[in-house]
Amino acid sequence: MNKKLSSILIVLMTVFLFSCSNKDEVDIRDQYVGTYQVVDSWKSDGTAKTYSYSMTITKSTQDSKVILLSNFGGESGAIITAEVSGNKITIQQQTVQTYGYSGSGAVNGSTLSFSYLISASGGSLVNVFSTGTKM
Repeated sequence: MNKKLSSILIVLMTVFLFSCSNKDEVDIRDQYVGTYQVVDSWKSDGTAKTYSYSMTITKSTQDSKVILLSNFGGESGAIITAEVSGNKITIQQQTVQTYGYSGSGAVNGSTLSFSYLISASGGSLVNVFSTGTKM
């Protein structure tokens, strides 16, 4: 009887542990989700420039490693995809509204710091440094 009871307890504990482990999984993208107040900084013709805007980050429903950055660069309707790896993001080369974008960054608490390169059809390149604070 003790062996049978022990076997049943072991099976029940194993089932319980496996069922709990799936519920405790954390989506690493959760730390990025929200609305950010972003300040972009760059140089144009040797002059320092800044631009402030609001950007919203959501999780992709298509890929569990991807976040969507809406209103990216303050461009209404611009949605950039970025791949998440831990606290770092990578913006693979992509074209949105005739501009090419690529870059990388990281989140630290409620601050998202990233840099990206904008390429225009005329061949001009702009290197932008950004800091976003989660609202």
